[in-house]
Amino acid sequence: MPGWTCCDAWEKWEVWTDETRAIAAASMKDQALRLRTHPGVYVWLYGSDNPPPAAIERMYLGILKDAEWPNPSVSSASEQPTPVTGSSGVKMTGPYEYVPPVYWVRGQGGRRRARIQHGDKSRAGDSYAGEREKIYSQRATCGRMDDVWNYHAGGERFTDVNVLRTA
Repeated sequence: MPGWTCCDAWEKWEVWTDETRAIAAASMKDQALRLRTHPGVYVWLYGSDNPPPAAIERMYLGILKDAEWPNPSVSSASEQPTPVTGSSGVKMTGPYEYVPPVYWVRGQGGRRRARIQHGDKSRAGDSYAGEREKIYSQRATCGRMDDVWNYHAGGERFTDVNVLRTA
């Protein structure tokens, strides 16, 4: 799911000059031509965290069309609609760190219980004793998570891997 980086020049449309716009167009063309046949690319996020202004969005969409971009493209990672393409349909409200798989199965914290398959039987509930036991027994193989791991965790609220260690 590649796209423009958030929180930098790509999202500061109000200060773009004609030169910035030309660089953005050339960059979009280059990325579209380079990535359009990559098997791992399933969507292009042309607005990063926020959708671009209508004129910029039209420019990006025209470039993708000219490049014969084969995959979907999305205005942003937020749910904010644009006057050009409407709602992105993307949920960007988090969580931004590890949550157990049951979070997603339950529908972001709802009450629906997961059904875990065990051969020809299934059971409902939150007690995954067998699965938990397997995970805990493999914990030692993960190695240590120290400052080297934290260095690669990122910035802002993503500055350490403690949530993974806890999980």
